[in-house]
Amino acid sequence: MGAKLLIIDDDPDLCAMFQKIFQEEGHFVLTATRAEEGVVKARHEQPDLIFLDLKMPTMDGITCLKRL
Repeated sequence: MGAKLLIIDDDPDLCAMFQKIFQEEGHFVLTATRAEEGVVKARHEQPDLIFLDLKMPTMDGITCLKRL
């Protein structure tokens, strides 16, 4: 079984692209297009790996990382 991944990026097309790629490799992929949503999903789902965009509106990636 693959890893549980979380992709946090404000670009929904980029999230969908990575989701497709990683799912084809057998991973379970969650996405969030807002940092706040990503923090909630990370706390609830406990992913093995998080891909985090640094430049996002409302909360940047560094602040999001500190909350994680």
